[in-house]
Amino acid sequence: MENHQKIWVDNFIHHLKYERNLSLHTMTSYHHDLKKVMAFCDQEKISNWKQLNSREVRALITSLYKEGLSSRSIQRLLSATRSFYIYLRKEHGIDNSPIENITPPKEDRKLPNSLDTDQIAQLFNINSEINNELLIRDWAILELFYSSGLRLSELAHLDRENLDLNSGMVRVVGKGSKTREVPVGRQAMVVLSRWFSLRSAWIRSGEQAVFITRRGYRISPRAIQKRLNLWGRMQGFNVAIHPHRLRHAFATHLLENSSDLRAVQELLGHENISTTQIYTHLDFQHLAKVYDQAHPRAKRKAHPP
Repeated sequence: MENHQKIWVDNFIHHLKYERNLSLHTMTSYHHDLKKVMAFCDQEKISNWKQLNSREVRALITSLYKEGLSSRSIQRLLSATRSFYIYLRKEHGIDNSPIENITPPKEDRKLPNSLDTDQIAQLFNINSEINNELLIRDWAILELFYSSGLRLSELAHLDRENLDLNSGMVRVVGKGSKTREVPVGRQAMVVLSRWFSLRSAWIRSGEQAVFITRRGYRISPRAIQKRLNLWGRMQGFNVAIHPHRLRHAFATHLLENSSDLRAVQELLGHENISTTQIYTHLDFQHLAKVYDQAHPRAKRKAHPP
C-alpha cells in the first residue's frame, strides 16, 4: 500500500481522538486492526483503499480465522474498517465500502466453567455452628445462587418482598425485564432464614434488598464477586468461584438428573433453548446410563439366548 494511503489511517486515528473523543483503548484497538488490513493489502499488492473489495475482505477474514483470531476480534476489525471507510467517504470522496454485506463469523460460544458434585460438596462443607454474620450472609448468597440458578444481577437486585420462604419461591427480573419465579431449595431456605434473623440488625430504614452490607445498604455485584472468590479460597479452591460458575453447576446438575432441557430453560430464564443447550456437556458415561435405562431395546439380558 502506498505511503499516502497509509497516512490516511493516521489521519483517521487523529480524527477519532480530537473530533470524536474516543478513548485511548479504542483508538489503539482500531489502529491495531487497520494495520492488519494494510498488511493484507501489501501482501495482495493492493495499492490504495479504492481497490479493496468485498471478496478480498472475506479472504482476509478467512485467513485471520484460520490463524486463530477469535470471532470477537474479527468483528472488531470489521467495525474498525467500516468506520474507516465512512471517514474516507466524508474526507476523501471514496464511496465504495468493501465491508457492505460482510457477515462476521458468529461469536464463539465457549462452554462456561462448572463445578462437579464433589466440588459443590467441598464448597458447602461448612460448620453449621458458625455465628459470624458476614459469613452467614455469604453462605446464604452461595446457597441461593446454586439453589435457583440466578444471574449475578438478579441476585444483587433482589428485594425482600420477592423472596417467599413459606412457598419456597423467588421472583426475579431477568434479561429484557422479564420476570420469572424459581424454586428455592430446602438447604438454601434454612440458611436464608438464619441470614434474615441477622439482617434486621444491619439494615437501614427503607432498604429493601435481600443482601446488604454491614452499613445497611444493598451489596453491589462487584462486592458479591469478591466475597465469592474469598469464600472459594477459604474452602480450598485454586480456581475462581464466581456466580456464573454456580449458575452453570445448577443447570448442569439438573440436566444430568432430569434430562429435561425445556424445564431448565424456564428456570434459567433463557428466551431460546439453543442458549440452554450450551449447558448440556453431559459426559458419555451419564448418557450411556440414561440410554440403557430409557431405551426399550437397550436393556441387555443377563445371558445371551
